[in-house]
Amino acid sequence: MASPTPTNFAMRLTAFGAPLTKVELPVPEASAGTVVVRNLATSLTSYMHLILDGKLPQHNLQLPVIPNPPCVGRIHAVGPDAARDDPYTKIVQGHICGTSDGAYRLWEEWKEELGYSPAVPQSIANYAVFAGAIIEAAKLKPAETIIIGPSSGMFSGLAVEIALAVGGNVIALGRSERKLAAMKQRIGGDPGRLKYVVMTGDDEIDYGAIMQATPDGVGAEVYNDWTPEGNTGAFYLSAASRTLKFNGRIVLSGGTTAGLGGLSYISAVTRDLQILGKWVCNRQTVEQLLGMVTCGLLRIGVESGTILKEFTLDQVMEAVEYARENVAWRHYAVVCP
Repeated sequence: MASPTPTNFAMRLTAFGAPLTKVELPVPEASAGTVVVRNLATSLTSYMHLILDGKLPQHNLQLPVIPNPPCVGRIHAVGPDAARDDPYTKIVQGHICGTSDGAYRLWEEWKEELGYSPAVPQSIANYAVFAGAIIEAAKLKPAETIIIGPSSGMFSGLAVEIALAVGGNVIALGRSERKLAAMKQRIGGDPGRLKYVVMTGDDEIDYGAIMQATPDGVGAEVYNDWTPEGNTGAFYLSAASRTLKFNGRIVLSGGTTAGLGGLSYISAVTRDLQILGKWVCNRQTVEQLLGMVTCGLLRIGVESGTILKEFTLDQVMEAVEYARENVAWRHYAVVCP
């Protein structure tokens, strides 16, 4: 009996503020150096509605476009020069792969079976963003202290998990004590390695509270800033950067388009501070992440308290609205075509 002819459906954005429309596209052929991957599950961020409305210009979308959040997929076909042909091997796509018709769709062209349903490992692509900041840029070592702020959102909460998994001490910053306390309880482990500071907006008060939370009150090695898109400034940068030790590292990983007005120029110079920017990570770090998941250092399934709400491709606009209202740390809206 012949196999059914594969189909390739996509959701296309033709105008900012307009609903995504479903279209059928040709199934790509695997040329030399490529594979064709079937998209099994893709997650939506809480600000996806802002992207679709054109309110986050830094994404630089050129219409018409098929938005492309990260996904987990299965190999469908390989190019003629491929050294491996295993259609049962799942893969994780990088965070951003362009804005052509080969993006957010049922089949994708792209250059480990973990025992989870596809909706679960899709989160690894989100962890990849934070692994770049923690592992590659900060080069966090065991027993070093890293300050992460804001730290209770969908993305920055994952940075806390990775920092703990590689052996660091973490001071999480945020405005909501309820969210920070809930994070600390859900992560568990050694309570002394994860502390939090409720920020007040007063630099002197916040500086003192962060410094007091550092080991022996002598400061931290790293500050990782995750100021999100749409904010007018890196509101924790001033207080947090003042607590860094000599030769400390500041890693900027957020999405704000504001400047670094909260950072003291002369203080950075006299304390030999390193200021780095980092987004996503390289292949080697993704492989390290997969290893951390398989050996239990990172927990991504229901055993970690993760909430997964699944949607079909036809329900994508419902998924966008759900993500807007609900997506947070360990809470995902997942489209499963």
